Amino acid sequence: MTKTLFTILLSLLLFSCAGPKQLAYLQDLRDADNLCMSAVEAYRLRAGDQLTIRVSSFDNSAVAPFNVQNAALQDIPYIIDSEGQLTFPGIGTIVVAGETIQQLTEQLTAGVSQMAKGAVVRVELVSAIVSVLGEVYHPTRIRWYQPGLTLAEALTDAGDLRPNASRQVVVLRQQQDGIRSFVVDLTKKDCLSSPAWQLLPGDVVYVAPRRGRLIYK
Repeated sequence: MTKTLFTILLSLLLFSCAGPKQLAYLQDLRDADNLCMSAVEAYRLRAGDQLTIRVSSFDNSAVAPFNVQNAALQDIPYIIDSEGQLTFPGIGTIVVAGETIQQLTEQLTAGVSQMAKGAVVRVELVSAIVSVLGEVYHPTRIRWYQPGLTLAEALTDAGDLRPNASRQVVVLRQQQDGIRSFVVDLTKKDCLSSPAWQLLPGDVVYVAPRRGRLIYK
């Protein structure tokens, strides 16, 4: 091996090395720091979302027309169409895009209660998925049930970051004007206040590899 080649290889090796300090999370966190976490925002329904809607009451026969099931007695999802609408038995076609699940629940409850007193409506978003891929131990798809799923929880479900993973994680989010990307630096405490710290249905979390190969002593 020539001296020049050895020098080049040594330079690449030094450039690619990273010790535990470079891999730690929240490196700038200090004792007694006051941390600000992004507020949990209620998810607003949009076209393409799939919902199951179950109406229950002390009189099952009174609410049976509202519960649409298949042969296996499983609830058939309602799909919000491209106009942001869905059609519900007894109520008709209503615009739901832009509403929260709580708002839709209240709207349906008000309508159903006129025909079946004491009816209780439960709305569940069943098409909500958060995907985690890249340099994690277990790339996964997480079903999102309610507001509050954080980036930390999603990465935990994916088995955490690999040693050669970048600590700057990308979150891709579908918005009305297209897909927006967020870069969340997990080494900084400010990551807790990022709009992408609280994940939303449809988010894609991508963990890129660090440049070079990690070598530990």
